Amino acid sequence: MAQLPMYPAVVNSPGTELAAAISASDTTISLVSVTGIPAAPNLLTIGSDETAETIRYTAINEKTLTVERAFQSVAKSWSAGAKVARYFTAYDYDAMRQNIAETFTSVSSGKTEVAAAITDMGQSTGSTAEFAVMATNVRNISKDATATAADLRAGKTMYSGGAKKTGSLPVQATGAQTITPGPTDIVKSAGIYDGPITVKGVPVDSNTVLVGNSIAGTAGAMPNRSAENYHMPGAAAELASGDRIFIKPIWGYYDGQSWVSYPIPNLRPENLRDGIQVLNMTGILIEGKKFATGKYTGSNIHVAGLSFPPNRILVWGSYGDSSYYMDNFLQAKRHYYFGSTPSVSLFSGFGYVANGFTCSTNENSNIEWSWEAYA
Repeated sequence: MAQLPMYPAVVNSPGTELAAAISASDTTISLVSVTGIPAAPNLLTIGSDETAETIRYTAINEKTLTVERAFQSVAKSWSAGAKVARYFTAYDYDAMRQNIAETFTSVSSGKTEVAAAITDMGQSTGSTAEFAVMATNVRNISKDATATAADLRAGKTMYSGGAKKTGSLPVQATGAQTITPGPTDIVKSAGIYDGPITVKGVPVDSNTVLVGNSIAGTAGAMPNRSAENYHMPGAAAELASGDRIFIKPIWGYYDGQSWVSYPIPNLRPENLRDGIQVLNMTGILIEGKKFATGKYTGSNIHVAGLSFPPNRILVWGSYGDSSYYMDNFLQAKRHYYFGSTPSVSLFSGFGYVANGFTCSTNENSNIEWSWEAYA
């Protein structure tokens, strides 16, 4: 229900009089004086007893008022000189009472809604709580908030900790951002980035990254060959025209301190001409008829591993006061024996083995025999 209009009163209700008689239908009246008459709109009472008429005026033009007749009681004719004053009327009382009741109802309903709203904000409040309690609870609504000005966009405001605060978090970018990784760290300042941020991908071939390392999330697959073997065997070797030999290393990482090797069985000093140097090897081969010499202790002489198949063998030695010498042509199967006590049976069992020879003696096994072999 809408509240009724309420009109200002005047202290002591000063009065005046009608300047001219009026009929029951007149809607304008003239007054002797308008001193003490409140500004329009307001109420006036014509007469002072139970026959009085309460009117409402809507405008004042000098001493003439535009009025609404029979606002309370019945409109009738009045003579000039009738008393007119702003008294406290039944309407004033009824309007005040009704408005107070309406206000109470509205306030009561409003308190219920306000209490519910405060409760919804985390501060439990009953609908019958005193206004002071409600006020305290309202102030406490934002006191449990943890956001600070540094958490809020610069220029924006919020309520936190019971106080209004203005954000200080800077806006760093309003559009899309693209970040391309480089050799050093890229640091983006703290703040708000309104657009999407794209960090460019880094495609990495795992075979180009050392095992145990990773680049952009790609684990390395390249084996560390230097850590596996200081002399890593090569995969293949090739002799190029001129003075170059190429060794193909096994795929992997080499730290520059290790070596790659490849076996060359015939690369030996005795296979290189005397005085010729290959890498750090110097040859000792003297070209001519192939020849070898050595010593052997025992009654059964066995020599193998020569670099050539022998054709002629010389064997000699001494025991006690006797000396023995044998000249043997293996291929021709011709034997010559010499000694202080020659004996054809002293040497026997001559034989040819791959790149070597054997022979047996009938003398003491402690004799040291010298031998020479010729191709």
